[in-house]
Amino acid sequence: MFVRRVSFYLLLTAGIASITYGLLGWQLRGFTLFDLSAGFWPWSAQEIHPLYFIILGIAFVPATLWELIANETAQNAASAPLPVSNSERDQA
Repeated sequence: MFVRRVSFYLLLTAGIASITYGLLGWQLRGFTLFDLSAGFWPWSAQEIHPLYFIILGIAFVPATLWELIANETAQNAASAPLPVSNSERDQA
């Protein structure tokens, strides 16, 4: 369980770092899209447009957060005490 949680945090960190790198790289290009097609295929261009790093980061972050929140919720639900019904309280 520990390794799985650490891997989710690493994916979350990679996603946020990818978004940050993409925004900084795109800012250096003046937020232009005219050279987007020049870097569409990684093997045909000298460099990849920073917008693709933003897209990759946006793809990582929601899925990773969903898994972290779902695991935390399931873990809390498993450790929570079962509710006592009214009839059981009246008998006690």
